[in-house]
Amino acid sequence: MSWQSVAMTDRDITAGRHIQLQQEFDTLFVFSGTPLDAAMFKSSEVSKHIYYFSPGAVRIATILIGAYGGVDCPTPSRSDLHGLVANADMSAIPFAVR
Repeated sequence: MSWQSVAMTDRDITAGRHIQLQQEFDTLFVFSGTPLDAAMFKSSEVSKHIYYFSPGAVRIATILIGAYGGVDCPTPSRSDLHGLVANADMSAIPFAVR
């Protein structure tokens, strides 16, 4: 499985879709036993409303991510992301190496 991303517009953000996505993913994350390889991130660039899902996250939330328009994307670097839903130990998440 590859990484997936969901891009949101300013209108989506105003409507709170990003909060809804995060809450729904958090529920799946907890019900799945908080897998070490599953996490949701946001782009660290403030002007970009892009949400990233690790391969483990895609495994547990494929339908949810698809419902928000998720698409396959290149593996991001950890430094380009802000963690939203994840375990403290992210060693099982495959980030791009810079």
